Amino acid sequence: MKITFILLILLFFIVSCKKEAVETKYLPSQVLSPGQWQLKKLTVEAPPGTGAADITAATFDPCELDDVIEFKPGGTFTCTENNLVCPFNTSIFYNLGGGSWVLSGDTLLTITAGFNVQNFKFGKIAAGSIELQQSFTNYLGELTRYTFLLNK
Repeated sequence: MKITFILLILLFFIVSCKKEAVETKYLPSQVLSPGQWQLKKLTVEAPPGTGAADITAATFDPCELDDVIEFKPGGTFTCTENNLVCPFNTSIFYNLGGGSWVLSGDTLLTITAGFNVQNFKFGKIAAGSIELQQSFTNYLGELTRYTFLLNK
């Protein structure tokens, strides 16, 4: 009887001490700045929700993927070459370097450099990663979503 009672108490403590995984919700304003980011992946979905295809290697050279992206306090946006220097860097983020960034609420990020204005919506956000999404109508008239994954 004592053993059964002890086992029940032990079982009670094991079950009651079980921690549930709590998913932390991050806002873009909490993770964008300060920090150094790098582009890790680019996917495309046409139409959105049909399954993403990874087009990172077909779109970016390795020297573009190691660029350091910063959303600095005060709204300054920079994208600088890192260890691998490109002879000709055509990355969307590199071309916005030296520009500015602004959040509209916590749903839209606008990066501007001269006449180049790029709007991004936010996908998944974590402490060390963030998804930036752009949607366009492609040449076939289909809605297409590009998702850029940035990691700190």
